[in-house]
Amino acid sequence: MFPSSGMVWRKRRSGPWGTFLVLFQVGEGLSAIACFLGYCAPWLLARIPDAAVRDALAANAWTQAYLFLPLAMAPVALTGHSIYVDVAWPAGVVALGLRALRSGGWAPRRILTGGAVAAQGGRLFFGAVYALGESSRWTFLFGEDLKRYRYARERFETRHVAAAWPAKQLAAAAAPGLATAAFFAPPILLAAADAVPGFSAVEIAAYALWALSFYAENVADLQKGAFRRRRPPDGAVLGAGDFAGEDFWLWARCRHPNYFGEWAAWASLALAGVPPLARADWPPAVALGVLATYGLLVRFLYDCLVEWTGAAPAEALSLRARPAYRGYQEKTRCFFPFEVPFFDHRRRPGWPDGAAFVKRRA
Repeated sequence: MFPSSGMVWRKRRSGPWGTFLVLFQVGEGLSAIACFLGYCAPWLLARIPDAAVRDALAANAWTQAYLFLPLAMAPVALTGHSIYVDVAWPAGVVALGLRALRSGGWAPRRILTGGAVAAQGGRLFFGAVYALGESSRWTFLFGEDLKRYRYARERFETRHVAAAWPAKQLAAAAAPGLATAAFFAPPILLAAADAVPGFSAVEIAAYALWALSFYAENVADLQKGAFRRRRPPDGAVLGAGDFAGEDFWLWARCRHPNYFGEWAAWASLALAGVPPLARADWPPAVALGVLATYGLLVRFLYDCLVEWTGAAPAEALSLRARPAYRGYQEKTRCFFPFEVPFFDHRRRPGWPDGAAFVKRRA
């Protein structure tokens, strides 16, 4: 069990009908409209007039199914542990990058796009395989799941019918595969198939932002590793106090710079897919629909990295281990390393427990 830090979770059972509906919710904080658009995405993508792009999207969708069934769905169903999703999703991303590399578009754009995606997935894949293989006693087969997934279960059972958790767990395990097929693939495969030579100013800016985001993500991970190697005293907080200097500057700017780097890298790739979409001679309704999938990519990944398996469980667990983390929350932005006007940066001591379970925030 995960008792809350200084606050008591306020239970709000949604009842059988509400629980049934939440099984089809994509992520944790997406609105009903966003979820509906997400489920419409495959129907829309099947109507893209460019046969090469349409066929590449269909082949990628089958690839994601072939990967997720044995690597995620079956192990999750058999063991009740969700860590296997951490292997399946980056494997699917690497497969998407390799497919982009094999597309027939202008070679520099194809190589840059496919290489960036393969790099994004590759670093996560090897990290997940290492974490899965760390236990020589098959912890994740017979023991306990990762803490963040145990937290997700506790949160679900607090709000909904507890007996529905296995179904929600399988739905959550399938969601990254569906997202990779319906949200992540369109800007990547469309850019990789674009045969128009030369980069537009938007594309140059987008790829430069990707490189900067990928660099920041890796620097954040290196700073986190340096923090652990210094064997900090019990209760020490990365990004606060003695660990907020120039060696840990990213963590002093926001509480999750590694998650922000991951999100910003994908947002940059979505931006790089806008000029190829603008150059495509497609009906306006189809082009706008595909553009909507770009937005769903950005929104889905933000929700995953903040609300579902990223910042929310990490902070809930940190609060239980480090009382000083409350002060870090109050002074430091949660996700963005810079100030964004009119945006909730979650500078709330005790987030996400308590009221956050009753009222989801944007």
